[in-house]
Amino acid sequence: MQTITQIGEPVILNRSCYLTIAYNMNTNHLLPLIQSGDKKAFEEAYTCYNTALFNYLYAKTKNETIVAEVVQLTFIKLWKYRAHLNNALSLSTQIFQFAKTSLIDELRKEERRLRLNQAWAGVVNFADNFEIIFEKAELTEVQLKIRNAIATLPPVRKKVFELSRFEEMSYKEISLQLDMSERTVGKHIQLAIKQLKKAIQLFVIFAINFLFI
Repeated sequence: MQTITQIGEPVILNRSCYLTIAYNMNTNHLLPLIQSGDKKAFEEAYTCYNTALFNYLYAKTKNETIVAEVVQLTFIKLWKYRAHLNNALSLSTQIFQFAKTSLIDELRKEERRLRLNQAWAGVVNFADNFEIIFEKAELTEVQLKIRNAIATLPPVRKKVFELSRFEEMSYKEISLQLDMSERTVGKHIQLAIKQLKKAIQLFVIFAINFLFI
């Protein structure tokens, strides 16, 4: 058995024990009072079920942050939907039903958050490895976006970039063909890559927001 400390003494995390206690509590007299908006009855229900509910959820998740949020949401829903509570079901059953649905929602949110963080890490990695990705990319939506972004470059910068990346010309060859210094060629390519990175980052961020938010 495990223990977790709430406000007060440590509570034993024994699933069968605390569920039996929770479900056998004689609290059904509170149901009609809560339905009528009796705040004292609601507070009594909170006192009766808060610890058992916390332990039940913690045994499932081992995540105190999520559990604390779910417990809060459970009692918010109990009060918010008090007029719709079912008299045919015990108060404890309905409280744990609220808890189960709230837990599912929170776990889904956590999954989306993790996926969003992973996706954002991919955006950073994409920007850091732009040239490698561009060279290896197939004709996908991302590469098409890159090509569209190249078309928006200033004419000279676009020409320099295309000669470098598509014609595989050296800085010296480009400088001779366009009558500019190798330093200027390098500067054009640097600025082109910076502009293209920004365009692709915005595209990927938009895609992430569309998929995960």
